[in-house]
Amino acid sequence: MLTEYAEKYMSSPEMAKRPVKMLAEVQLLIKDYVPIREATVELYKIARCESSHEVKNQFVEAVEEMVGDTAAVDQEIDDLGRAARLGQVKSVERFLKQGAPMDQTWDHNRTAIFFAAEAGHADCVQMLAEYRATIDTCTNDIGASPLNIAAEKGHFDVVGTLCQLKADLNAARTDHESTPVFVAAQNGITDVVGLLCRHGADKDLTMDDGRTPVFISAQKGWKETVVVLAKANADLEKTTKTGATPLTVAAQEGHEEVVDLLITHGAQINRCTKDGATPVYIAAQYGHKGVIEKLVQRGADLNYQTRKGGRSALYASAEFKRPDVLDSLLQAHANVNVQTTDTGRTPLYAACRNGFTEIVRKLIAAGADVNLPAMDGSTPAGVAKSKRFAEVSEILRARDAIEILPPRSRTSGTERPSVVPLGGYDGSHSTT
Repeated sequence: MLTEYAEKYMSSPEMAKRPVKMLAEVQLLIKDYVPIREATVELYKIARCESSHEVKNQFVEAVEEMVGDTAAVDQEIDDLGRAARLGQVKSVERFLKQGAPMDQTWDHNRTAIFFAAEAGHADCVQMLAEYRATIDTCTNDIGASPLNIAAEKGHFDVVGTLCQLKADLNAARTDHESTPVFVAAQNGITDVVGLLCRHGADKDLTMDDGRTPVFISAQKGWKETVVVLAKANADLEKTTKTGATPLTVAAQEGHEEVVDLLITHGAQINRCTKDGATPVYIAAQYGHKGVIEKLVQRGADLNYQTRKGGRSALYASAEFKRPDVLDSLLQAHANVNVQTTDTGRTPLYAACRNGFTEIVRKLIAAGADVNLPAMDGSTPAGVAKSKRFAEVSEILRARDAIEILPPRSRTSGTERPSVVPLGGYDGSHSTT
């Protein structure tokens, strides 16, 4: 019956919003003589399905209070690992006094102290440590230590206990080299990040791709975590393998407040990636008007051109069809006729080449030179005609634009590059 209830709960969004009512119903099931072992297993199965850390912790606490440290439970728990996982302190102590191997391992080299840390049972962690259990044994699948898993789960008391027990604060996982500070920062668990920093954890150790805790916090938009790390003197200029900083990725993801906070704490506003893309260029490419305006207020160089191709932020807004961003850049007096260094194309040329009528109108209204040719001699009107964009061609003819078509070999190439997600590159600038 309890198994059926668990399945009903897991598949019902309505029930997921009512953990208190759910607990009351499950408690009735327990009183109806459901075996304690079955009840405990199923209750924890339900608890693990909760996406909210707060609700999950409240639920687990309530479950433990319901099943308690009773004689019945004590009789049902048959090994140290299970007792530690369920937070049954008296059972843990009983097994230890009976000589149970304190460092015995279960699946993937998990120890009793790991189970206790993962489930958030600081008292069990302390008990095991008093019996000299090894506190830094890592799993053999992802290489997580008890401290690492407790930091990921946001178990503040467990993290504090392990810090006091002198656990390795910088033990990195073997899968991606993520440290306790990193996994806590990744999940926005600010209090745990602060606690680890106060105990001396290295806040600048990187993942295998070069990301630091402050980088991942900026990427996720965890502004409180960013502040804690910045105040702990985290390196705001440490870059990933592509040369991206926390400010770069905050601009890419559109996190305006994080962008502002990073600049306030000293982040370099015009720091480039390896391709020479600045935060303002990245924000323009991804269409983040609010970030653009924040960077403009802070004095970003709007006309800086990327090393690869010499594209400006205004060019990116035209090429990727970001009219709102283009408006902000034009209002901030970005150079409307800046040409790329590889092809000599202007923002207007890029808009004409792609048939972006609205962008074309805005650039012409801002004073774009309709006859400024590219390096191959072709003009904006010529490329629009070659691409058969009739409306754009009509707009340009009304301004007596000269139609010089691009050479045939230049018109058969690929269209504009598309924005790509983190981790890739196909002509656009991605930061990791």
